[in-house]
Amino acid sequence: MQTAFVVDGCGKTEAEVSIAESVVSSLSHCYNIIDRFQTAKAPITWCASCQTCFSSGRCAIKDCMQDVYVKEAQSDILVLLSPLVHGSLNQFTKKCLDRLLATLHPSIVAKNGLTFHPLRSYKKRGLLPIVFAPPDVIEEEKKVFECAIKVFGNHFPLGCIPVFISTTWNSAQIEREIVQVCDTLKQGVADAPLVPLIRELADTYVPSPSEHSQRVLIIAASRNMKGLTSVVSQQVAEFLQKNHSDVHVDLITGNDPAKVAVATKSVDTIILIFPIYFFSCPGLVLAIMDEISANGPRPDLKVFALSHFALYDPEIGLAAIGQVKLWTKSLNAIWTGYASGPLVPHHPVAPIFQRQILQAVSDMIVGKPVTGARWKIPIPQWSYVLGGNLHMAVDYGWISMLSSRQPYTPGVREITPRTVYNWFGFFAPELVIVTFLLFLLYKVVRALLF
Repeated sequence: MQTAFVVDGCGKTEAEVSIAESVVSSLSHCYNIIDRFQTAKAPITWCASCQTCFSSGRCAIKDCMQDVYVKEAQSDILVLLSPLVHGSLNQFTKKCLDRLLATLHPSIVAKNGLTFHPLRSYKKRGLLPIVFAPPDVIEEEKKVFECAIKVFGNHFPLGCIPVFISTTWNSAQIEREIVQVCDTLKQGVADAPLVPLIRELADTYVPSPSEHSQRVLIIAASRNMKGLTSVVSQQVAEFLQKNHSDVHVDLITGNDPAKVAVATKSVDTIILIFPIYFFSCPGLVLAIMDEISANGPRPDLKVFALSHFALYDPEIGLAAIGQVKLWTKSLNAIWTGYASGPLVPHHPVAPIFQRQILQAVSDMIVGKPVTGARWKIPIPQWSYVLGGNLHMAVDYGWISMLSSRQPYTPGVREITPRTVYNWFGFFAPELVIVTFLLFLLYKVVRALLF
């Protein structure tokens, strides 16, 4: 019998608990449940985005997640159980999922038209995300959730089948649906092209015209002011102060969502800047959105979203943008547009995209709708993989890239010079030397062009 590890983010209301119990009971007929980790009650620390797990193979934060890493790696099926919130898992489930970044290898591979970091373990496993909501909410938010979670499902050899449960269903209906999906997942799910689905989603992000902004709050969804998110936020703030002197600009970090919510009460525009975590909004962003929503509708508030990521495909940030847009609609606020693209220093087009972002923000401030400053330069996928592995090797060390892909074991440093799977099925030492020489060439070319 296959084993399952359940990450349960329910518990905010009695209705959530009731549905969660029915789901877990149904799962027990299909899998041997190793453990049920209830994230709403667990003292989990927000992911620090320190990337220590990429360079050392271990998470730098020592809390209850250390036990989660072991049980998650031992299971055949990872179950994510959560209410559907703005096309996403709720903040409690996503907070745990963000910390599972430590279970990924720093190398980059390609599958289904997208690039991503593979799981450290080669074990043949599957992903079973189970979300519930009223029928009308599921209909509106289903496509956004599917885009984000199916891309994350790329990591799992058995594939991913999202399960949508209506809050109007009884226990028998829930069990019937889950048993049917579990039987299918045990056999494995055929790969499906994801890029067309994501691009179709992006066509719905039509912004609304608005008035000139007077008071702007830039929210850096980061635990501190040292990471890339904070650096980008500071650049945007400095640009606005220099080019729009008539606009009052404030900058705040998102490490205290309640404090951020209070700060939004006195502004007419917020610029939400965040990194992409597992192809969707980080749990910290979801927590910020929940706190702002608690203050009630804001029909006078303009919302602009800026997602950034490393050397990957331009489409990976679009599901997260959809989640922010759904939240904006629930808040009855004004959706003014978005920007999504690579901003890491090593990226060859980062300076170009940075200029596009600043222009997009400037247009939004004066009331022009921004249709999406999105990196659209056509580049062959092999270059994403080669450039991505080069970027990771430069940032986190060549030995990290050659480390073994074994299940995460807390307290054990696994960085050893072994071969690692990449898009060819290997990452030989000769390829490391070639990529290093290409990096030197790239630095010379970039110095001449920029």
